[in-house]
Amino acid sequence: MQIEKLIIQVVLSIKKYPLRAILILGFVHGLIYVFMIPPWWHHEEPGHFEYVWLVANRDHWPQVNDYDNNLRRQIAESMFVSGYENLFNVSPKSLKDNPINIGGIPVDRKPVYYWLASLPLRLIREQSVLVQLYVARLTSFVLFLFSLWLSWLVMEELIPKENPLQWMLPFSLALLPGYVDNMTSVHDDVIGAVVAILFLWLSIRIIKKGVSPLVFAGWIASIVLCFYSRDTTIPLVFLAPFVLLFRLFRYKTLPLMGTLLLIGIVVGVKLFTLRDASQWFFSSDGDASNRLQASNAPFGDYVFSLPAGEKVTAFGQSFAPAFIKPFRNKTLTLGVWMWADMPAQVNLPALEYRTPDGVISSPSTIIEIGTSPAFYTVTFDIPYEAGHTWLSIVSLNYTDQTVNVYRDRFVRVYYDGFVLAEGQRSSSPPVFEDKTLQSGTWDGEPFVNLIRNPSAEHAWLGVSKIANILKARMYIDPALYLQTIQDVQGFGWYYQASISTLFQTFWGKAAAQIPLLGGFTYDVLQLISLLALAGILIRIIQSPSLFKQPEILFLFFVTIAIWLPTLFRGTYWVFYFVPLVPYARYAYPAIIPTLLLMNAGLLKSLQWITGRFGLPRSLSVLAYQTFIISLAVYAIFSFGGYFHPWLQSFGFLILLSSLAVVLFMGLRHMDGFGASIDE
Repeated sequence: MQIEKLIIQVVLSIKKYPLRAILILGFVHGLIYVFMIPPWWHHEEPGHFEYVWLVANRDHWPQVNDYDNNLRRQIAESMFVSGYENLFNVSPKSLKDNPINIGGIPVDRKPVYYWLASLPLRLIREQSVLVQLYVARLTSFVLFLFSLWLSWLVMEELIPKENPLQWMLPFSLALLPGYVDNMTSVHDDVIGAVVAILFLWLSIRIIKKGVSPLVFAGWIASIVLCFYSRDTTIPLVFLAPFVLLFRLFRYKTLPLMGTLLLIGIVVGVKLFTLRDASQWFFSSDGDASNRLQASNAPFGDYVFSLPAGEKVTAFGQSFAPAFIKPFRNKTLTLGVWMWADMPAQVNLPALEYRTPDGVISSPSTIIEIGTSPAFYTVTFDIPYEAGHTWLSIVSLNYTDQTVNVYRDRFVRVYYDGFVLAEGQRSSSPPVFEDKTLQSGTWDGEPFVNLIRNPSAEHAWLGVSKIANILKARMYIDPALYLQTIQDVQGFGWYYQASISTLFQTFWGKAAAQIPLLGGFTYDVLQLISLLALAGILIRIIQSPSLFKQPEILFLFFVTIAIWLPTLFRGTYWVFYFVPLVPYARYAYPAIIPTLLLMNAGLLKSLQWITGRFGLPRSLSVLAYQTFIISLAVYAIFSFGGYFHPWLQSFGFLILLSSLAVVLFMGLRHMDGFGASIDE
């Protein structure tokens, strides 16, 4: 009876002071992650900590190539204890290196986080490196709690008090394993999330209530912080003018949206083109295209083209790992018609393969070509380890001092009728069955052409020279984004891996690499996400007027502006030895609208289910609470059990006990808790 009374008192206290309860929950949950994850296991933590340490201990701001080898030695030695040395191959022998490799130091990152995290370290300079690491983590932990409070303020502006969504979002933020794991690490993504939520709170306040001097000053400060905190928050700076527009035209949302749509169409016409050859990636800094109309084309009306110049340009075609697998340890023959404006020496096309030992390329061959189309061939022996493979056609720049290949700086090389077939083939041109060039006979034997769009007859969306301005910022290549997202056959495998990683790291993947226990866990989370998506669709169908609310439209813009660059972020490295895939932490500036969609959709689906079966309406809220708490507890013994095996022995007991308490609390007060829901 005493336990029951205590639980009842706790429930009543939570209902009376929900923010305090959420902050206490976040405090306990966050503190667990601060100490549960061993030193240096968080993503890029050694380098980010070194940056913080240099800020705290140097009399000047750290510059590129700045490091402290004594600090690195201490970090490396502590890696032996934590088991993290394998990632960087740190060994006792490497302790003699200068510099010791503990991962890159991000000294070119924006300064706000590193300055904040350095403040407490200035007071404990004589302490061990591990003590300083945990103090830096605790700084992130404080910022995490601040983000919970800010999320509550956002929801107070957005949602009526009687609607459970007001507390559901901060509640999920406090217990979401992926968010808590990253927000308790030493990383500038922490400050990115915080300043983004601050910006959203003040922006929504301005849209709904207007501008006051204090709020406007805070809003301007939040924009400055977004600019100087993280590159992932830069899109919010560009969205800031929309806040004033939505406030100014608050009661004229539809005319405003029509105007913005018209502006978007005009900008799209200026930014996008329909001239580049489809199924082929193309790299160029200028306004050129890899596809031209030519009267002397051997096939069709179009040809491929590369100009010579000071900058190397290239185009090619990607082959997915699953596509190239049947051709391992086999010979392929590539044929192509080539010519130029004037006789010139050029490279034959090459194949590049990603293997466990790195990216390897077929031997480079330079040939002499004339001004009339002629057929050339080259054979490739596909290695057994070949994974992602791509055909590469690279121009030679006229300033090259080692191979003086071009007699004129403006010479242009043309290609047509690419054919890639299995087997050793002669230099005699094949005979194609039809104008698609997808099959025919070669040396009297039938073949299937592995090249897509071999004669450049088909075009797809590209970008104009104006869009290339964005390439001045690292990670941004609009042309490559468009090319890869349209080429499902060549790059679909990469985006599938990216979406999978984004999904897993959003829900929880400790240190960006330790998954939740059980192969079925993420499958269950997929079903829950689909349930949330169904709920979102139901809400949109039932309440289309939601999109007339300017604050909702603004959050929609934020979601798109943050998640799109996140999805494409790793595309920049798709041809590297290790193709990088993006993590959900890059989208933390949009964590509020993302979780709002998830919670609103899930709640709506649960309400529909409870209504369908005649169950109490408040059971939907109880089911939601049970899911979030179960996920948090399950993640603790999944991740904690990986690093501390003894924890798994108690994990299921903790999970069952937690669920029992939640169910008791919910069922005991079901009639009065969360029963009023604003549709």
